[in-house]
Amino acid sequence: GLRWLGDTDLRQEAGRVAAPTLLVHGAADPLMPLPAAQALAALIPGARLETLAAAAHAPFPADPAAFVARVAAFCHEPTP
Repeated sequence: GLRWLGDTDLRQEAGRVAAPTLLVHGAADPLMPLPAAQALAALIPGARLETLAAAAHAPFPADPAAFVARVAAFCHEPTP
């Protein structure tokens, strides 16, 4: 699976995402730096990027309460 991730670039498909999209990103992620997450969010129509300052590549175990709060807020927002 990791080899596939390294060899596959799906950025050209990002614009086809039609579902409401939340990206939760660790600001200290060494594998996908914040500018890469910002670029991905810009490619997905209407996507929202939330950043967890103290998290790295896996923000959900780094700060579970903050992660859940952001996901819950996103899920409870009215859809446009």
